[in-house]
Amino acid sequence: MPNHPVLESHCDTCDQTRPLFPYEPSHQTHLSGITCEWCARDKQPLLCVRCWSTEKQREESAPPSVSDKAAAEFLTMLLESNRRYDEKMRTQFAQEQK
Repeated sequence: MPNHPVLESHCDTCDQTRPLFPYEPSHQTHLSGITCEWCARDKQPLLCVRCWSTEKQREESAPPSVSDKAAAEFLTMLLESNRRYDEKMRTQFAQEQK
């Protein structure tokens, strides 16, 4: 059960009064450098739960942009490189402890 009160207001998308989606104010904290469509908007719309779910599904099924794909590939490469380095250092440390 949510800890927040249920807020009802006019939804900017469906023009009906419904419970609003209580999005997190700190939503724009993406560690990957890939911004979502929600954060890229100048003004955040008031969305009811149903319209927010529709927006979220549309966003998740949209193909990534070229720059987002490049950022994701770079991040994946960086993480793999860090994993290999960490593995190498653990092996080296284990051998030194013998």
